[in-house]
Amino acid sequence: MIEFFVKRPVTTIMIISVFVVLGTVSYTNLQIEKTPKIEFPIVTVSVLYPGATPLDMETLVVNKIEDAASEISEIERIQSRSYEGFGYIYVEFLLSADVNIKLIEVKDKVDAIINSLREDIEKPEVEKFDPLMTSVMDLVLSSDSLDGRDLYEYADKVLKHRFLSMEGVARVDIYGGKERQINVRLNPMLMKERYITIQEVITALGLKNRNIPAGDLRKGYQSLS
Repeated sequence: MIEFFVKRPVTTIMIISVFVVLGTVSYTNLQIEKTPKIEFPIVTVSVLYPGATPLDMETLVVNKIEDAASEISEIERIQSRSYEGFGYIYVEFLLSADVNIKLIEVKDKVDAIINSLREDIEKPEVEKFDPLMTSVMDLVLSSDSLDGRDLYEYADKVLKHRFLSMEGVARVDIYGGKERQINVRLNPMLMKERYITIQEVITALGLKNRNIPAGDLRKGYQSLS
């Protein structure tokens, strides 16, 4: 074989030229992605429970979600973290599992036990884990005329929805600011005098601030909710 190429230099040069041309064309058409699309067989569940201690978060919320998710097949491992007011459950499946199907199964399990969790927790967020999903733009808002609360309301009610309506935008998160809230300050001496506990105040506020459907008012062919 070596003798053939040595005695026929023109043929050798032509063959090498063909490979050089093919390599150059292939290199120029080669697609390179900085963050290639990779799907990890991992599903995460994040839960917000304002005011809860890490121990309460673990016993009242995280453990129940873990028990429900553990019934799903093809699980490699389950890990969780409990913080003050926040819980995080990490469910890793076998590499052979379809992460899209497992995402639906985890959502179904969480929805099935949602009524058994505390009423004041926020709805758990179930998502596929993607370490490459990072924010592409960070915006900082400031104003000379609006205070922190009004600025937060503007970002949450106006700007967020405008960004979400744009093509290609998947998610918008808001950090910082002053979210509107109502503080109820209790008088310890008056409560002691009237034998009222803090829990009774919380229950009374919950009963007086609730929307319940009351049916329809009907008159002839007219109906009013």
